[in-house]
Amino acid sequence: MFVVDRLLIKRVQAEPDLEGFNCGNGSINKKIRDGYYLSLLKQAYAYEICIEDAVIGHYRVSIATFDYEDEDYNVDSVENKYSAVKVDYLAIDLKYQNRGNGTAVLEYITKWANKYSTSIPIRFLALDALREKVSWYQNRGFKVYEDAELNRNTETVAMYMDFCDAETLKAYCDSLLD
Repeated sequence: MFVVDRLLIKRVQAEPDLEGFNCGNGSINKKIRDGYYLSLLKQAYAYEICIEDAVIGHYRVSIATFDYEDEDYNVDSVENKYSAVKVDYLAIDLKYQNRGNGTAVLEYITKWANKYSTSIPIRFLALDALREKVSWYQNRGFKVYEDAELNRNTETVAMYMDFCDAETLKAYCDSLLD
């Protein structure tokens, strides 16, 4: 259990009661229903976001492999596959949206993932943003994985945040050229 601002975040321990919950996206509402099962399988962990006794949101995180070629600092002998914490969904009930709740939870997830990236090899925080939320995520430090993503006719756009220490990496790669 974690407290973020006025929000209580707790890992889902049973099938969630979604009576009356609606984030405004049917496919995400279905993913929320599957969260507990995936937690039992240890494929992902699902969390509830609460204010007092009310469940106002849900999110789920998993580990994914992320192909990424860093054009500036690429060493040919190193495979360009990286581990990422993947935010499978972040859903706030319509009644609680536009009040800073999603931002507070995303900031918490970002700090949590970045903290663990110092002890286990996780380079990225990744997610598939609903197309209408791309600028919201960009304003919070995420980048579009490939610009071509923006032109595809899909509901979501792959995005990421890089936890790599770019200055140290650049200094090391520059030293290889000396």
